[in-house]
Amino acid sequence: MSQEFYPLDSVLPHRAPMILIDSIEDWSEQEIRTQLTVRPSCPFFVEGKGIAAHIAMEWMAQSCAAFVGVGAVRARQPVKIGFLLGTRNFSAALDWFAEGEALSITAKPVYRDAGMGQFDCAVHRRGGPELAKAQLTVYQPDDHLGLIQDQAAERGA
Repeated sequence: MSQEFYPLDSVLPHRAPMILIDSIEDWSEQEIRTQLTVRPSCPFFVEGKGIAAHIAMEWMAQSCAAFVGVGAVRARQPVKIGFLLGTRNFSAALDWFAEGEALSITAKPVYRDAGMGQFDCAVHRRGGPELAKAQLTVYQPDDHLGLIQDQAAERGA
């Protein structure tokens, strides 16, 4: 994997406080590994419980976005907005990620063509077992503003 690291705000279209992952640990053309530590300052943190397991889907989606964003930066292309279209086979070994838990998220592209993509994703304790997994379907249009305007026009907004 590549040892070049990228600041998240340079490869994600998100901005704080909605960047939910902490950093990129590693990247290659076959996989990205991101990381985070569950803290009270994290969005969606619930005192005494931590972060609900279903939030892992967004960690996975942001890891997919970071994968695509690093590829864009490396190709000297702009980082573009993408959309999470669906989640298949999500499972979690726990209900809550506890405060202080150090996590590693992997996203591996299975399919990418014409803006569509599927990624196999997983969340692990750093150096430990898999805690959650899913396959995400994502879409990155060439012109997201045009897509949004077209949708609004169809709805009569």
